[in-house]
Amino acid sequence: KIGLLLIATNKYTSFLPQLLDGVNRYFFNEHDVRVYIFTDNVDLVAELANQYPRLKFGIFIIPPYKFPHATLYRYQIFTSHSANLDCDYLIYSDVDMAFVGKVDADILPARGLMATQHPGFFMKGGNYYAGGFQGGSRDEYLAAATIMAEWIAEDERNGTTKEWHDESNWNLYLQTYGD
Repeated sequence: KIGLLLIATNKYTSFLPQLLDGVNRYFFNEHDVRVYIFTDNVDLVAELANQYPRLKFGIFIIPPYKFPHATLYRYQIFTSHSANLDCDYLIYSDVDMAFVGKVDADILPARGLMATQHPGFFMKGGNYYAGGFQGGSRDEYLAAATIMAEWIAEDERNGTTKEWHDESNWNLYLQTYGD
């Protein structure tokens, strides 16, 4: 089972129809796909879910977070709902992304995490990974999410936020714990 994690609050719910159309057409067509949507607009998401019988949906109510908190709190959101994320793999995608071609098992890691090289930012002396498409085996991704949620909470207690929010934490995690 493949789980797709999406966060859609406020104006970002407007991206869901296009994204879900692409998911239905291109995302792991040979697999059982569960789309987990964390939203403040359950009625809209439930209406959209009825249009895609191939996909199974889990809909979770979250506060109407605005940028950057909707993305910054993603790891805390995922870990707080981990008991309901019944999949072998979890993949997060920003909702303002579009699937325009086949996405299948060749992107899944044999073990561990899946990271996407950032298409527009390069780090001298190393790789920099996009925050908008990431994942891995369920247990390893949620273990990573737990650590990053703790880092973000610690930053908040200290009155700080990393420059690129969740993406900075993702890159720090991969640099610290990656292979």
